[in-house]
Amino acid sequence: MPEQVTRVKVWPGVLRLTHWAAALGLLLLLLSGWLLKSGLVLNDRLYDLLLEQLHLPAGHLLGVAVAVRLYLLVRDRGVTGYRALIPGRGAWQGIKQGLAFYATFARARPPRYYAHQPVWAPIYLVWWLLLLGQLGSGLLLEFAGLRGLFGWSSDRLLGAHVAPFGWLALLTALHVAGVVLDDLKGDGGDVSAMINGHRTFDTGARGGSGGVAVPPSIAPGDVGRWPPPDRDG
Repeated sequence: MPEQVTRVKVWPGVLRLTHWAAALGLLLLLLSGWLLKSGLVLNDRLYDLLLEQLHLPAGHLLGVAVAVRLYLLVRDRGVTGYRALIPGRGAWQGIKQGLAFYATFARARPPRYYAHQPVWAPIYLVWWLLLLGQLGSGLLLEFAGLRGLFGWSSDRLLGAHVAPFGWLALLTALHVAGVVLDDLKGDGGDVSAMINGHRTFDTGARGGSGGVAVPPSIAPGDVGRWPPPDRDG
């Protein structure tokens, strides 16, 4: 069957705005946090300026983004809800194909999916919960009154706040690399989709590995519908 490309709006505006706000906040936090704990900032005034004028505002921005994202995770039943991040029966084939795609450095065929990349979908859920913990420890460090309510020392909280730094930096780097590979080798337009909300699908292919898949799997004629009918049962 000849290729028939369909452009479908997948990501709503609130999700895209939340994504880029979180991305900006997280990158500023990682950069400023690394500088603060590196020992390279020897001037106390510069240290305080970096903390108060960059690190804390970036944390507030990320906090708003995380709050909105968690609200969407709980309340939405579509692509922004938590159900879209939990692998269903139709997702495991895409996960295996996605792992093979990354393991071969994009030499294997990339998976086809509707919204979330199958490999990353469950990781995103863990990521947002990890960020929630980071924000909680950051707020307790920022406000002494809150620390007093729980009786936690600032040294103990600082250790808990710094501990996940490496994991967050690693996940961020892997996410960026994965999105670039998906966009270069796939046909959905992942990067531009998070800007304009639209992905592209080959609706001429039917069945097998040529169909468009999302947990649960969907047929090309169902592209754009959510939730898609379960065709695995």
